[in-house]
Amino acid sequence: MLMRNTIPELLIRLLILLCLCNYSWWTTLEARPCRSFGRAQTLHRSSLMPYARVQLQQFSGNFLIDFGTTRSTIDLAGFQSGRPVPLPGSPDQYSGFQFFGPWQKVTLLARDHSRVQGIRQAGILGTDILSTAIYTLDYSRGRIYQADPQGFCTPAQLVDAGFAAVSTAGSYTRYPERLQGLFRVNIPAIPVQIGGISAPAQIDSGYDDRLFRYALNINQAWYTALQRAGIQLIENPAADLRLSTCVVGVRENIKAYTLPSGSFFAIEALDGRLLMRNTTVHVFLKQTPPEAARCGGIGTWQFPAGQLGASILMAAQKVILDPFQSRVWFYTR
Repeated sequence: MLMRNTIPELLIRLLILLCLCNYSWWTTLEARPCRSFGRAQTLHRSSLMPYARVQLQQFSGNFLIDFGTTRSTIDLAGFQSGRPVPLPGSPDQYSGFQFFGPWQKVTLLARDHSRVQGIRQAGILGTDILSTAIYTLDYSRGRIYQADPQGFCTPAQLVDAGFAAVSTAGSYTRYPERLQGLFRVNIPAIPVQIGGISAPAQIDSGYDDRLFRYALNINQAWYTALQRAGIQLIENPAADLRLSTCVVGVRENIKAYTLPSGSFFAIEALDGRLLMRNTTVHVFLKQTPPEAARCGGIGTWQFPAGQLGASILMAAQKVILDPFQSRVWFYTR
């Protein structure tokens, strides 16, 4: 009788011990620091814009890392020692593309980037390429990292490393069917606010705002919402702009503003914190003329929206863009 009761009791104790060991192993794994953001390359910077070297066939060139555009481009004259050749019968399909390893085939639209100042730009990597992996822009160390979701840092590890998550749900994703409404362009848009009035703002790492750092473009709908809330932006005529559009001969007038006393700009994190809080942001009102409506962009949208300059990303030092979880992680330390 004693023997029959002892064996089950030993088995129960053994199972409890195994469960405790497994729990300890998983919690230890979760508590481990995030040691790597993936494969690394040098991140070059020209003005405020991030660049990486891309190998195409036997040639290499500097490509802008641009989360503000959906289509990758190429300037064949921008490569060193020669020109890549597209696949036979195609004007924009290329083999021999290498960026963190080889790709089977990529589509690169022909563009002239010779007017870009400071660096000979050979092309742009847009979200058609960038949304296929997790990318980390480490401005502080001059590195760009690429990672797959399997084995990447857990949310708890990223928080422990000093990052805060911001949602891009509906606007930036690896899975096109998750895009919503006008955000079907697949450009990361995050919730930001001016004086408590919130709107989604697109992240544009290719928006070089070196003349007026901490630039935030807004559309008429957001401007109207601010006025209704009693937030009167202060005109700054010295910073007004007149920009070209995609329509030849049609230009867009951009009015510049600063924030009134008591107002601030901030990014809204998922945990409720307000990140990158700043009172010296430069606000630019985009009012796209009807003749250029087909160019698209926030100036044509009927709901409040904005666009962030590259200097805001640089101010965070490290930014992780994860299209699998539709999150952007900002470094906060």
